[in-house]
Amino acid sequence: MNEPTPPAEPSANTEPAGHLPQPPHPSHASHPSHPSRPPRPPRAPFVLHMPVNVRSASLAVLAVLASLWALQVAAAVFIPLLLGLTFSYALSPVVDGLERWHWPRALSAAVLMALIGGSVGWTAYTLSDDATTLVESLPTAAQKLRDTLRAQRGRSETTMDKVQRA
Repeated sequence: MNEPTPPAEPSANTEPAGHLPQPPHPSHASHPSHPSRPPRPPRAPFVLHMPVNVRSASLAVLAVLASLWALQVAAAVFIPLLLGLTFSYALSPVVDGLERWHWPRALSAAVLMALIGGSVGWTAYTLSDDATTLVESLPTAAQKLRDTLRAQRGRSETTMDKVQRA
């Protein structure tokens, strides 16, 4: 009935024992000598064919949340660090210009920082009288705004308002 078939005799094209047959090279797939395989359509070069399942999506969400939490916890370190990097990139053309005039880089950076600090201090000193006047006038302005809003609503004065006014 089901008799075992005898092993095939080796031919000249078979490889020696112990070697696995090599798959055909991809360039042979579209060669006319392989009529059983249709040519493959060209693939988009940057398309990732990865399945997205619930586990990978939830791990990505958890990783984003953990990163945001870590940045919030380390804000005292990261904010000054990033501000320093931003200022260094913004002010490096000025330091480079002073360096072209044969100023040492450290001296030009120190002079630039002193000028910036001095200008901020001078601006704060000059505006301090105006700022004091503004802060002193805030309670009066807030009271006028409150009265205006109350009049627009058409609401009468509450008992608490009468007590505070008295």
